[in-house]
Amino acid sequence: MTRGKSEIDLLFGLLALQSDLIGRDALVAAFQAWSRDKSRPLAEQLVERGDLEADDRDVVEALVARYLHKHGGDPERSLASMPPDRLLQERLVAVGDPDL
Repeated sequence: MTRGKSEIDLLFGLLALQSDLIGRDALVAAFQAWSRDKSRPLAEQLVERGDLEADDRDVVEALVARYLHKHGGDPERSLASMPPDRLLQERLVAVGDPDL
């Protein structure tokens, strides 16, 4: 898995959460599933799990594109611009995936 792809999946999940389209528990569960199968994007897994509606996926993908554009196409800079959520960070670290 390339680092940039993982960062884009992380950015997608965080923007979906910040937009109140998914909950924190759903995001953590989706990242647990994603960490076992990174061949499919996190967005696809969220929709398949029923945590995110397909129409909402399109909205979040547009937000990801805007964030990337605003930050020079750099997923790392895009992530760094987001406010920290310490509880979520702790739960994602507990997933045990170095890409998170």
